[in-house]
Amino acid sequence: MQSINIHDAKTYLSRLVDEVQSGQVDALIIARAGKPVARLVPIRQHKVRLGLVAGKYLIPDPCTEDYQGIERSAVHALLGNDDNISIC
Repeated sequence: MQSINIHDAKTYLSRLVDEVQSGQVDALIIARAGKPVARLVPIRQHKVRLGLVAGKYLIPDPCTEDYQGIERSAVHALLGNDDNISIC
């Protein structure tokens, strides 16, 4: 792991970030008076996988007439009798 003193890190910060981000350097240790005080490492981006369960579950629409889910009164009991609450 490469080490650099804090003065040089301040001077060349943009270049050092580019090196770490591109993978040229796995991590960079920043030292003050020869003692390690910080580590510059890339943030690993996780791939988001959308649609893993697409088509596997049916979520009923509460606005259709064949929906046999929660009654309006039950929703109002949970959320309060606010006129601004709209189910459909």
